[in-house]
Amino acid sequence: AELSTALPHNGGFVWWVNEAFGPFWAFQEAYWSFVNNLFDLAIYPVMFENYLAQVVSVDLVQNYGIRFIVLFFCFIMNFFGVDFVSKVSGYVFFYLCGTCQKCH
Repeated sequence: AELSTALPHNGGFVWWVNEAFGPFWAFQEAYWSFVNNLFDLAIYPVMFENYLAQVVSVDLVQNYGIRFIVLFFCFIMNFFGVDFVSKVSGYVFFYLCGTCQKCH
C-alpha cells in the first residue's frame, strides 16, 4: 500500500523497479511478469472447470465451453480496464461474503 501511494501509476512493480533500479530491470520485471501470467493464468479456467465438475456432471464438450466462458469473462473484464476489474472484484467479494453462512 505504501508503494502504491508513493507511485500511483497503473503498472505496479514495473514502476517501482524502474524508480529503484532503472529501465533495464523494469523491462526485465515486465517481461518476466508477462511470461509468468501466461502460464499462471492458463490454469484458472481448467481449475474452475474441475471444481464445477465435482458439483455438476459435465461432458467433454461442455468442459471446453466452460473454459471458453471463463476466459471470455476474464478478457472482457480486462478489456474495460482496472477500474472495471476492481468494481467487479468488489461486487463478487461482497456478494459471496453476504451468502456465506459462517459469518452470520
